[in-house]
Amino acid sequence: MLSLNTLTNPKGSKSSKLKVGRGIGSGKGKTCGRGVKGQKARSGVSIRFFEGGQTSLIKRLPKRGFNSLSQNTTETKLFTVDDIARIVSQDTTKQFVFSLDNLIKAGIIKKGKKICAKVVLGKKQHDAALFQNVEISIPCSKAAKKALEALGVKQR
Repeated sequence: MLSLNTLTNPKGSKSSKLKVGRGIGSGKGKTCGRGVKGQKARSGVSIRFFEGGQTSLIKRLPKRGFNSLSQNTTETKLFTVDDIARIVSQDTTKQFVFSLDNLIKAGIIKKGKKICAKVVLGKKQHDAALFQNVEISIPCSKAAKKALEALGVKQR
């Protein structure tokens, strides 16, 4: 009966490991396949990362880890007029103030160290009725400002 504990390799498929240093006739006697003299022929010595004068791989790879500049950077979040329309349509309150604090409270933006939000122009045309009770207190691009003013959005 065939089962996992009775499985074995076919005869001759697995050869035993070659034992070095067992005389000249073995093919790996005397120097044991290490060549003649030199640092690499000795035991306990390895030239791990030396690449013959070429800049080593470790030095060529990009560094990872601590970078003091990454702590002081601001993360910029861009919102289109289309995004504002989508957010306002989901909100059930009569008055909607589109500010950084409200966006963080709503879970639209994750709270980070430094966040900068900006409104840019979208591609769609929207109804002015949707934007009646909307106030925006984050910076807008010139094109987005014009589009929002045409829709009747108040800006702080």
